[in-house]
Amino acid sequence: MRFSAALPLALLPTAYAQLNTLAKAKGMKYFGSATDNGELTDTAYVKILSDSTEFGQITPGNSQKWDSIEPSQGTFSYTKGDAIVSLAETNGQLLRCHNLCWHSQLPSWVTSGTWTNATLIAALKNHITNEVTHYKGKCYAWDVVNEAFNDDGTYRTDVFYNTIGPEYIPIAFEAAAAADPTVKLYYNDYNIESSGGKATAALNLVKSLKARGIKIDGVGLQAHFIVGSTPSLSAQVANLNTFIAAGVEVAYTELDIRFTSLPATTSGLAQQTTDYYNTVAACVQVGCVGITIWDYTDKYSWIPSTFSGQGDALPWDSNLVKKAGAYYGIVSALGGTATATTTAVPTTSATTAPGGSGTQVHWGQCGGNGWTGPTACVSPYKCTYSNDCSLCQEFGDTWTSLNQRHGVKDDRSLLIGGATCVKGFSAKGFDRNYVRKLTPRRSYARLVLQTGSWSGSGRRGVAAFRKAGQPILPEDQEPIPAPHAEVQATGAEEATRNGSGSGSGSEDSNDSSVEFHL
Repeated sequence: MRFSAALPLALLPTAYAQLNTLAKAKGMKYFGSATDNGELTDTAYVKILSDSTEFGQITPGNSQKWDSIEPSQGTFSYTKGDAIVSLAETNGQLLRCHNLCWHSQLPSWVTSGTWTNATLIAALKNHITNEVTHYKGKCYAWDVVNEAFNDDGTYRTDVFYNTIGPEYIPIAFEAAAAADPTVKLYYNDYNIESSGGKATAALNLVKSLKARGIKIDGVGLQAHFIVGSTPSLSAQVANLNTFIAAGVEVAYTELDIRFTSLPATTSGLAQQTTDYYNTVAACVQVGCVGITIWDYTDKYSWIPSTFSGQGDALPWDSNLVKKAGAYYGIVSALGGTATATTTAVPTTSATTAPGGSGTQVHWGQCGGNGWTGPTACVSPYKCTYSNDCSLCQEFGDTWTSLNQRHGVKDDRSLLIGGATCVKGFSAKGFDRNYVRKLTPRRSYARLVLQTGSWSGSGRRGVAAFRKAGQPILPEDQEPIPAPHAEVQATGAEEATRNGSGSGSGSEDSNDSSVEFHL
């Protein structure tokens, strides 16, 4: 599926069902977010994190790792971990506990200790037993072993592998299972989201543990992706299915999709939207248990401090505002649509706009009657009157050029509406020729004009579309009415009640007339 950055950024509907609600409707257990203790003093951040319609699960980003839990041998500290567990419990959110055995964030007494095989096994078992017992009954799942393989599928060399050998992995899983027999036990890693040496190694680990009768319930695919390098939908589906076929559940556990250079371009934002869509859609298609984003806002992302000059990887920006592109991609993959709301007709000019703060990018709405969002545009775009609302445009941009410049090419439906930026058109304005200008060289199953209040009838708008993949009809042919309007009005009185004109009917009086409420 390919998105135009212009469409979601400009036209994000006023109300979506939220992520966890949508994910559960698709059969998942949760859509969640990681968090960390330092962020819990940010009340605005916590308010969003605590919204269980948005996030049904929390992962402690650092507070359950070895260096936090057992900073010196035999001395355990659960204060930070307990704070996040308490937050999740208060909110009624599931907890993915993370993690028990990892090569990184180990205290020096582990990495620099003088170990024998027996003494390190004892220390490993003691750590896992103590921590899993402490959180027994509170976690949906534990990431037992994290990142055990190199990208080529060989074992990563660390203190555990160098001292114990590969047997440290089954030892860790057995210790966790003994401490809490009911919790789900996961192997968790990155770069296993598509086929390759590392994914094969993880798959073989699952098969090996199961063959030995050792409990392993799931594989966590971290999904730290790069915009434009994210595996395709089909590649992700095929890979997820290989793990499922081995008898384990799967989840995306640390999802973010970063830009390697900033600021992001318009085409880059479109690609990020597509990448989020493909990743979430793959999870939906195979029946993932859930998806966790690695914190939800760029404000607290791990990426800028790890990869200099990179970032903007998450669905909320640093001001805790949903990104219409990335967020829309997730919502769309989860089957979400706007709620049935309408918006007053905007009236503004190129030089005046209502109050608001922040900025919008290309084709972002920036003014209109009742508009309370951002009124400034990212350079080089200007807040320009267009079609009874104001949008961030370059000189020469018009609505009819929108998809010629930023075309949606590969989906069954095209989202155009949102606010009332389409209301300036008459019924005739939505004839098949106008639709062609919006969707060059591509046909769609339906045209969805969300949250506006125009109504037309007959072979207008939606009626201009056939099934996805079918060519646009030649100019000398009439389109076949499409049977699947996203929203249908009941008659002319519906259009009148919404303060809009009604279309004049089809061009051929013998055609059946269908009225579409936009």
